Amino acid sequence: MTLIVGVKCSDGIVLGADSKATYATAMGQSTISQDTVTKLHIANNRIVIGVSGPIGLGQDYSGEIDAYLAQNGQQVKWKSVAAAKTDLTQRFWKHAELCWQRAGATVGVIGQQAAIMQCAHSTAVAFEINDEPHLVTFSHQCAAEEVSENLPFVAIGSGQPQADPFLAFIRRIFWPTGLPTLTDGQLACIWTLSEVSRSSPGGVGGDIQLVCLSKEKSKWKCYELAKPEVDTHLQALAEMEAEMPKQLRINTTPVLPPAPSDTIPQPTEPTPTENKFHAR
Repeated sequence: MTLIVGVKCSDGIVLGADSKATYATAMGQSTISQDTVTKLHIANNRIVIGVSGPIGLGQDYSGEIDAYLAQNGQQVKWKSVAAAKTDLTQRFWKHAELCWQRAGATVGVIGQQAAIMQCAHSTAVAFEINDEPHLVTFSHQCAAEEVSENLPFVAIGSGQPQADPFLAFIRRIFWPTGLPTLTDGQLACIWTLSEVSRSSPGGVGGDIQLVCLSKEKSKWKCYELAKPEVDTHLQALAEMEAEMPKQLRINTTPVLPPAPSDTIPQPTEPTPTENKFHAR
């Protein structure tokens, strides 16, 4: 069970992930879960990748990213996003294709669900090209799609059905148009991961891992936020949530008309006015 959330920001990219991993037998029967898995891989501070699905595929894909950087002097040498999508699709598919072929060969023995569990996956990759940050996702078949300004967030993994509506709510309230800032993107990722973790016990959970791609002193760099920094965001979110009921009560308290007085009003004398049309 996994949830990876990505947000394209005006000044970078944010990727967040939970740390729970579910182990299962070859027949698809769940055995244990662990909360210590690192799901976002940072390659030489240049590229960050997160894979939802079999741990082995995630390791293979991370190895492909490391190999690409090693072949190019630890630099991103793609000239365009299209070139990056084509290259990464080829690198990933040579591993995914084998998984799908094995699933087809074993489905008659272990069943469809168990066979698919060994190869169904999604991937998110963040990198910089020509001084611009990009976030690209890859489907089960390694089809690539870039996250754009029109829809600047993405969620992959088993927690996606819960994360997507919550991310849409955050966007509608806090940044309905344009791109959020990096800080807003961090809050969106952490808030979504925290909310889904609370509402899906046994699935998504554990500590939150948060990785950013941003520009520092004219250079783009991937870095992971330390746990105290994540905890600071969680504390701010807790305080904000605590204020929400108070604001709701203030804004929904009806304004009652003044209570009627028991005192009977006394008639007042009319104010004398000058008759301008008196007879001379």
